[in-house]
This record gives sequence, structure tokens and C-alpha cells, in this order.
Amino acid sequence: DRALLQGIASCLMKGITREDIENSSQEIAENWDNAIKSIKLAIDFLKKHCSVPTSKFIPYNTMIAPLIYFFSKKPTLQLAPELIKRLKRFFWLGVFSDRYIQSQDTKIAEDIQRMDELLLDNKKDLFKYRVKVNDYDVLLTDANFGSATSNAFMCFFASRTPLEFKNNEKINLERNFGQENQKELHHIFPKNFLKTKISENKKLKKEIAPYIDSIANISLVSSATNKAVSDRAPNEYFTKFEKDNLNISLSLNSHFIEDLESFGIQKNDFQQFLKKRSKKIATEINNFLEELKKD
Repeated sequence: DRALLQGIASCLMKGITREDIENSSQEIAENWDNAIKSIKLAIDFLKKHCSVPTSKFIPYNTMIAPLIYFFSKKPTLQLAPELIKRLKRFFWLGVFSDRYIQSQDTKIAEDIQRMDELLLDNKKDLFKYRVKVNDYDVLLTDANFGSATSNAFMCFFASRTPLEFKNNEKINLERNFGQENQKELHHIFPKNFLKTKISENKKLKKEIAPYIDSIANISLVSSATNKAVSDRAPNEYFTKFEKDNLNISLSLNSHFIEDLESFGIQKNDFQQFLKKRSKKIATEINNFLEELKKD
């Protein structure tokens, strides 16, 4: 993977171009064990502090290079709170500002320099990019593991420790979204349910079809729950979950749903649901990012 090679090359030469990688091939071989240790620390940090359960959730693979560089110079996860907060800023403000959407090699080089600054002063004011997520950003983003923006939202979903609707158990995202496991994301209003509504009333096509795969209609659940829900109407399967789980509000809130009535679920109102949940997700993200900017 080029991102990993860039990370290793940055540890040795502070360079991440193809030429840097080729020129550092001998040094990479000689320092392989230390390089692997830095990679593992970077991955562990992403899992622990940035809610990246598996590699498919990483918004931009190239973002791992500056982290690999950082941990090559400070090979431990026992970091001061100030350092953890600034590294979290690097990740979260970076992904939601679309910083890496263009000129990635340039941005990597800049961030490696900033990692040096951070290593010299763990309270240095870094990575405070201007970010504002609005409702339409959420609504118009389709869920897709190949999309950096989609993955940013899904990492944020993971950060809220989603719970099972039926019993409030913590969902093991690493297991459920591992390479050999679930690839289909759970649609709160199931795809086939919505397609049936369209077939019954063609006038609804413009209001429904563009948003079936919207991240606002997605939640991270276990494979078992996804299969149990299947194509059932939301009010039907949530009524069953309510009977099984007397404290379902805990799980609902972990999926950015305040209640079933106001969010349109009891009436199977897809438009109301999208409006309320898009706003809820955007508000939660903006509050989180503002808090992260504070010293």
C-alpha cells in the first residue's frame, strides 16, 4: 500500500514522493521492525481515539503517513492528553474539512512538518481547520466505503458506540465490519420497503429515490440485526424492538434518533426522518468539532 510506504519513507527521509520511497528502499529494509512498530501504533491510535474499527472505514489512506511518522519519533500510546487531543484534531478536523481531497502529497508533507512541531511542543496550536457540517452535507452523502466523506460520517457513527436496538448491547464493529464479514450497511428505512412505496406511488420517486442510500438513512448494526429487519417497515420492526427493550431510548440515541414519533418512524414518514436525522447528525458533529478545538 502506497500510504504505508509513504509513512515508512517519511520516518527515514521526511519525504513521501515516489522518488523518496525508491531512494529509501535500503533504509526501509534495514529499519523494517521499527517501521512495522510505528505502523501498528498509528493503526492502534486510529482505532482507540478516532473510532476507525477496520481499514475500510479510513477516509483517506494517505492520512496514516503523518501518524506513522509521529509514532516513529514517539513509539508509545501512553501520550499526554494534550498530544492525544491534537492528534485527534489532525484526524477529525482533517477529514471533515476535506483537507486531503486534493494535493494529497503536499498536504502529507505539510502535516509531517506539523508533527515535528507537535513533538517539540505538545501544546502547540495546530490542526484547527475551519469546518462547518450542515444538514445537506449529511443528506446528500451516499453511504459507500469507497467515499472519504461517507467514511468520515461512519467513523463518527462508530465514535458514539452504537448499541443493539433489541437489548442495548454494544455492537462489535471490528467483528461485524471485518474484511470477511458484513459489507451491506443497515438502511433504517429498508431499500426494498422504499422501492415498494415508489412503485405504489410514482409521484414519490423524486422525494425518495435520491436519498435511499443517504448516510442519514444508515446505521451501524450487527449482521444479525440487519438480517432480522430485512425489508420490514420501520414502524413494524421498531415496535418489536420496543417490546423487547424497555430502555430503547439508549440505543436510539446512540444512532442519532431522539424518539420514534418526532423522527417520523411511527408513521413511516421517510422525508420527516431524513430531515430530523440529518439535522441531528450535523449538530452532533459540529458540537464535537468545536469542543475538540478548545484548549
